[in-house]
Amino acid sequence: MARPRPKSPSAARERLAAAAWAMVIAVALWTPAPEAPPEWGWWSWLGELAAAGGDKVVHALLFGVQAWLLCRWRPGAPTGAWLGWCLALTIAYGGMTEAVQAALGGRTAELGDLVADAVGAGIGVAAFAWRRGRLPPLR
Repeated sequence: MARPRPKSPSAARERLAAAAWAMVIAVALWTPAPEAPPEWGWWSWLGELAAAGGDKVVHALLFGVQAWLLCRWRPGAPTGAWLGWCLALTIAYGGMTEAVQAALGGRTAELGDLVADAVGAGIGVAAFAWRRGRLPPLR
């Protein structure tokens, strides 16, 4: 009989953080874009970055954080299978966001965005694994 896995005292908080970040991604990517960019104030650099094609960087950052947060769900040392699932789930969520964007007015789905999502997810999982000692240190 398998022993039950010990529960982390912060497991609920970690799951809530991953779910909340998924909602941040949904709001950011599914809110119809305005016809004219708003005055961003001190956030103007973000609008300028997106206008210059830097939206790929934003996608990579969003999904890198999501992958990192998903990796934290499981207490203890991460296994390769767990890291693979986190990567696959994050990329699948990226694909879903692109599919929803295709149906929204004012938004477009781009293969480049999905690639940026996948790259960000890979970086997030790799950073998590490296931090937990599952990958050799960079020299």
